Amino acid sequence: MKIIVKILILCSIMFASEDYSRNNFSLAKSMIFPGWGELAEYNKYQKEYILKRSRTFTYIEGVLLFSFLVSNKLSSSYEDDYETYASINAGVDWNGKNNAFAIQVGKYNDTDAYNAFCNSDIGNCEAYSTTNESYLWEWNEPEERLVYASQRRDSEKLGDLAILMGAGMLINRLVSLFDVLAIKKNEDRFLSFNMMKNQNKTNLTLSISF
Repeated sequence: MKIIVKILILCSIMFASEDYSRNNFSLAKSMIFPGWGELAEYNKYQKEYILKRSRTFTYIEGVLLFSFLVSNKLSSSYEDDYETYASINAGVDWNGKNNAFAIQVGKYNDTDAYNAFCNSDIGNCEAYSTTNESYLWEWNEPEERLVYASQRRDSEKLGDLAILMGAGMLINRLVSLFDVLAIKKNEDRFLSFNMMKNQNKTNLTLSISF
């Protein structure tokens, strides 16, 4: 998810640069916020269909952004809840632990049960050292472990949803950018050729209007 956020920020900064914005104003606006570029084209051409496109992209972006923020916030909140719950009811030490450790805490009642599985013929994992107390846990009741496991899965699902919404925002920007290009092609001379001749040579110039 952090990678997607960085990509969104990078795209916004890149397309908001002074040189790019001056030459490709509508394209830059679409990459910063989808629908903004279409609105700039509407102000230029005053066509109703362009305004409808602008509103559509803006609405989609609003839904995606709201969903991203809410799901990301809830995922973090659920993570805090299940970590606190495990610390109280199973004595889990979360310092330096990764998601793989969190999964095992929800699958096994204690460290000994996990290590027994790893040391069995069907086990394909590395047992935790019993001399390192930070990797020891023990649930008081199996029901508490199930509650923890449910909380962790909910947090993970919300985190996946946040990633999906972030990817959706990136795609929405790209679609909006190409939509602005389509509007320009439809409403203006998108491509133009200029030919200049003299005694020695012929110069052909291709111009793309943004």
